[in-house]
Amino acid sequence: MNMRSPCGWRCARCRAQVLAASTPDFSVANHGSILILHALTEAAREWVDAHIPEDAMMWGTNGTVVEPRYIADIVEGIRSDGLTVR
Repeated sequence: MNMRSPCGWRCARCRAQVLAASTPDFSVANHGSILILHALTEAAREWVDAHIPEDAMMWGTNGTVVEPRYIADIVEGIRSDGLTVR
């Protein structure tokens, strides 16, 4: 498959820019009674450090356990700070 970047994928810099633009800062995984907010970028990890309590339950390295009743407010805060959520 020959995907296209501004230079036709000839340079690593263009390839990295195109791929970075399509990567969200956060993803949310729904596990029924809990949701996992995954910080996917350095900016997302910094946002978590600044806005999520230190005693929040973590899931793996970059996942934060969130109760469903709180996720809408958290996502709103993330987006209002200019980050993206998928």
